[in-house]
Amino acid sequence: MRDHLRRALAGVFVVLLLGGLVPALGEQNPTIGSVLITYHEAINVRAEPDGKSQMVHLVAPGAILPCYGIAPNGWYQIMTPEYIMGYISPKLAQFDPSTANLPLRGFVRRADIPFDTN
Repeated sequence: MRDHLRRALAGVFVVLLLGGLVPALGEQNPTIGSVLITYHEAINVRAEPDGKSQMVHLVAPGAILPCYGIAPNGWYQIMTPEYIMGYISPKLAQFDPSTANLPLRGFVRRADIPFDTN
């Protein structure tokens, strides 16, 4: 039941974003690509690009998130579906620069087709 409610709410947000009723937070900061969560369990989103930094959110395996930057240590700056900016470890995700500036702003979906690993 909880999963159905989450999907319904996500659908409402998509409709509102596409309809222009809710401003897209990522418009001021273009994406440099997206990241696919490749780890087999939910991963921590951190406030800073460091494993000891405060955890601000969890992201499910297979999620695709917009990426807004890469820290000097390789951590990806992402946005969650709840519009929380944070960082994830490059050991747990795969970067795809071909999706730069696509309208993924904060919307997460399950990956249907895995990224090319070559």
